[in-house]
Amino acid sequence: SVNPERKVCEPELLKEALAECEQLRAENKILRKQLGLSQPNPETNPLNVIQEINSANSIPLSVAQKIALFRSYFRGRNDVYALRWEGKDGKKGYSPACTHDWDCPLCSHDRSRRSRCQNRKFLSLTDQAIRDHLSGKSTIGIYPLLTDETCFLLAADFDKKNWLEDARSFLQVCKEHDIDCLLERSRSGKGGHVWIFFEHSILAPLARSLGSVLLTKAMEQRHQVGLDSYDRLFPNQDTMPKGGFGNLIALPLQREPRSRGNSVFIDKNGDLYEDQWSVLSRVRKMTESQIHKILELVEFHAEVGEIPLITDEDETPIKPWEKRERKTHRIKGPFPEKVRMTLAN
Repeated sequence: SVNPERKVCEPELLKEALAECEQLRAENKILRKQLGLSQPNPETNPLNVIQEINSANSIPLSVAQKIALFRSYFRGRNDVYALRWEGKDGKKGYSPACTHDWDCPLCSHDRSRRSRCQNRKFLSLTDQAIRDHLSGKSTIGIYPLLTDETCFLLAADFDKKNWLEDARSFLQVCKEHDIDCLLERSRSGKGGHVWIFFEHSILAPLARSLGSVLLTKAMEQRHQVGLDSYDRLFPNQDTMPKGGFGNLIALPLQREPRSRGNSVFIDKNGDLYEDQWSVLSRVRKMTESQIHKILELVEFHAEVGEIPLITDEDETPIKPWEKRERKTHRIKGPFPEKVRMTLAN
């Protein structure tokens, strides 16, 4: 048979294609040898190139590869991000990055008012913004809750004196459920974040339900002292607050605190991982089906504790185990034989 477009016999086309494949394999073999990489396994996923290169101690990741790897895990809103600032009066905090930095008549001298500023024009999260963060030129945070009320990650925040012990219990529960996660020592060094990543964006209530289950299981392991250091989950809202973005979380690996051993990934004993990028690249992301399987194992209302919700403005949530015991009110009958109930949301 003949291909009418090229006027070449199909067997000849096949021969040319096979010869080209063989040539490419030979070139690939030479290049891998020069890079110090092992020869490919036929079953190896070609998408794992970043992890494989990073596992070769002699071949560090380029800046572009680090940024791409970082952004593939720490994903939030791309249309806005938070920038850390410090005022002359010692006041500090995070505000949405805006094109009107210090020339805005409303919030130029009080960045905490920026979320309510009518002149705001937010900056998008770019590779350059990530690069500035990693190199120490700035410190940024992301808003995990997307506009469609989904998220790509879940983070549990621990602080106070026993944060490492409590975080260790949380890590153990994740391990028992075959969940890959990363423990980060916070910027201050007095707390930590446990990061869990999702393969695709999932509904925030589903992600927070997973966090509730894991926290409840961790509290069972430390029933003698509880989880006093647990502070909150990110995202901290099930739905997008009106006029807000939800709570932000600072990104890890910022250069300045990293030089002091903070804002870095550590093991369960608090020891720093030698190769931060290699550790990050090996973390498996969860699928939505995995989350559902874990949630199906528990009687949710009976076994899972309530995790407090807070708004953008409220930074002091009351934890369920700190609430005062409520008095019960008994209502006398008679009662109807049937009650119609509508279950929703």
